[in-house]
Amino acid sequence: MVRHSRLICRRHAAPAFSLTEMLLVMAVLGTLLTLVMPLFGRAMEISRSAKCKSNLHSLAVLLHTEDGQTRGLLGGSVHTILTANRWLDFVTERRLYKLVHCPSGESSPIGLKYVWIRQDGYGNTTFPGIHYSNIEDLLAGLPVDDAQVGVLYPAKGVEHISQDSQGWEWVQELNDGQPPKDNEAFVNIATCAAFLVTINEDFTIFKPLGAHPNPSLPSGSAHWILKGDPNEDTWENDVLVRLTGLGYTHANPAVRVFTGDCHYGMSNLVPTRNYLHGQLWLTEYSSDVMRLSNYHRDDPFDDERENGEVMGRHFGFANCVRVDGSVFRMTKGQLETEFNKLDDMGNIFQK
Repeated sequence: MVRHSRLICRRHAAPAFSLTEMLLVMAVLGTLLTLVMPLFGRAMEISRSAKCKSNLHSLAVLLHTEDGQTRGLLGGSVHTILTANRWLDFVTERRLYKLVHCPSGESSPIGLKYVWIRQDGYGNTTFPGIHYSNIEDLLAGLPVDDAQVGVLYPAKGVEHISQDSQGWEWVQELNDGQPPKDNEAFVNIATCAAFLVTINEDFTIFKPLGAHPNPSLPSGSAHWILKGDPNEDTWENDVLVRLTGLGYTHANPAVRVFTGDCHYGMSNLVPTRNYLHGQLWLTEYSSDVMRLSNYHRDDPFDDERENGEVMGRHFGFANCVRVDGSVFRMTKGQLETEFNKLDDMGNIFQK
């Protein structure tokens, strides 16, 4: 008789990881990440630097094509190119905002709370002394430091006329007889300075309108539109535009204010005509230098002026572009040598 035995399969539980083994695996993974992450970060920065160079080259090409006044980067012997305080306006008018942002830089919204009016009063004024008035508060109808500042802002329904004002007729007269639109505001200061604020989605324009047309009214004080913190007493280095008033008989050109950072600046050592193709044109600056003003920062290496810092974002280098459109990178020391060379030859360039 044959007996059939039943095969019985028994499952054996797999041995579990011990705590020591788990810690060992985690240590190995951590070591690998430590080795890989710098390489990954470096690769990302190389990509951002390449994008930054592409932005600068695109800007160079764009700035060489204004109104058909130029014939390309290398054509002809005499070109007309944009002035240093015009290039940023030219870019924003074409809504090419991304070109002025370095991918490795921080771009944070700025807003009008960083823009102020400053009035320096004198003994013949009703309110002598120095006054700071915040633009954002003024347009919102909030109290400001200077009782002589008035605003007419139709979109917000704000209308504040200071005790020295003669109404808004004179301001409208300076604005070619046109009242402010919904995105515009009239601002007057002590009846001796007026300007127009035009608020767009990505930028705001401050346009000085001039002084009161009645010459018998005293100018009384001096006025500026400035950026920064008035408590830091750095207004002289942060003036966006000078308004009419005591000692100022003519209104400055309008200034365009970004709502975000601008990471590139132009050198005014490049003349409008008869420039040399090898001259340094645009370079990277720190984000807090160009974010509110459309003006260039000519010499970032002058210790006596707060012109900002050239950034070494890309492994200690800053990207730059020459007039001929060539893009390159330099350390801060190399850039300082470049600026000094241009400054020494300034009389040759300025023809």
